[in-house]
This record gives sequence, C-alpha cells and structure tokens, in this order.
Amino acid sequence: MKLAYRLALSAVLAGGVSFAAAPAAPVPTVAPVPAADTAPDVVVRGLYESYFAILNATHDDPNMGTDWLTASTPYMTPELLARIAKMEASGEPGIDVDMLMAAQDWSSLKVDSVTTTASDATTATVRVTFTDTIVGADAHTTNSDVKLAKLAEGWRIADIVTAAGTPDEYSITKALTDLGL
Repeated sequence: MKLAYRLALSAVLAGGVSFAAAPAAPVPTVAPVPAADTAPDVVVRGLYESYFAILNATHDDPNMGTDWLTASTPYMTPELLARIAKMEASGEPGIDVDMLMAAQDWSSLKVDSVTTTASDATTATVRVTFTDTIVGADAHTTNSDVKLAKLAEGWRIADIVTAAGTPDEYSITKALTDLGL
C-alpha cells in the first residue's frame, strides 16, 4: 500500500477523521441596494443577480420559497411600497405573478441583457431581455421594462412592466390600480 493511503486508513480507523456532513451553505439574501450614484442598469442587474441566486439556492426546498416581492422590496420607491402594503393589508388576493420574471417557471429563463433605454435626471427605464430556453430550438425572448425614479438614496423601482411592448403588457402599478389601490 502506498504510504498516503495507509496514513489515511489509519486516521479513519483511529477515529481521527470525521465524515459528518458539512454545514449547509446559507441561503443568499437580496444584495444591498447600490449607492446613490450607481447607474440605473447596474441597480437592476444587481437585483436580478441576487434574485436568481436566491431562487437557485432555494428551488429544491419547498419551505424556502422566496417571492419576487420579498426580493425587490429594498429596491422600490416608498410610494410603490405604500400601495403594495395597502394591497397586503386589504386581505384581498393581490398580484399573483412573478413581476420580475413575467413567468411561472424561472428555471428556464436566462437574462440576456440589462440596458438603460431612457434616462434623465429623475427617471430611467431599464429593459431586461429574457430568453425562455425550455422550448429548445423554439426559444423565445420577452422583455420587462423596469421604471426607476431617482431619489436621494439612489435609483428605486417605481414600476415593472412585463411583456413590454406586446398585447400582454402588464405592470405592477396597473395591477394595483385594477385592485383599486
């Protein structure tokens, strides 16, 4: 026997090596919102990167479901948060789709690009383009437009428009308005 193998075997037999499972890796949390001077597309990219990390870390654990609202709350304007809080307090069914992904099955989505399409001193629109890869050769893309407002703290989400530019276009603010909020 080779010396290294014999030493390892001796350590195991003597109880010197533990085969206990390694502690579980902590579930990622939403990344801190970037500083006030961070560009709009960088803010949105950070949100999506942290959201995908959470989804990837928790998708096999039914007790660890993280929804789009939890992940995006630190990135939202106070006005949008107030409307969402009102929706949640009403006890009525609220927004039941993932407004960040505009899809039910996130595992087949790939973010292709995150691009600022319009920006001035107080507002910006960042287009997020996804490809749904589950359909193979028939993969299709969809867009979400993230509308941001410039606050003293930096860029914050004022609205998310899913399926932007299509007849299926829908937004958080439209959903809230439809609910009377």
